[in-house]
Amino acid sequence: MASDLRQTVFETGNNAMVNHLLLSSATALMLASCAHTPPKPSPLLGTWTATSQNAAGSSFHFRPDGSATWNLGQPFEIRYLINDSSAPTRLDLSGFQTGPLKGRTLYCLIELANDTLRMDCEPTAHPASFNPGQTQVFTRQSGGA
Repeated sequence: MASDLRQTVFETGNNAMVNHLLLSSATALMLASCAHTPPKPSPLLGTWTATSQNAAGSSFHFRPDGSATWNLGQPFEIRYLINDSSAPTRLDLSGFQTGPLKGRTLYCLIELANDTLRMDCEPTAHPASFNPGQTQVFTRQSGGA
């Protein structure tokens, strides 16, 4: 009887140990699968120079940290947020410190094809579609994702 009791305790102890190891392994695998993966780099990274007449003389420089410089004769340091889960892609420009957009957001639609950026922006909401008269075109000069 004592032998049977020892055998039951021994088997139960092993089952508990096996269960503990299985639970620990499952937890480790779950945590590894949930590990933070870095976001993909923005396709906007780099310097873009205007090629359309309605944006002549302007340029953008987009950095990986979400900041950008918009040069319109003078540089404006701004923030950008890209949403490429929508079609067309949406881009929000914010953080303006001076001028008519100070404290506001500029809502844009963008289209990227190779090293060409098409952009149409409005100060109140994202445009529903690209307006040919307002759409500005830029070419990538450096950088890139």
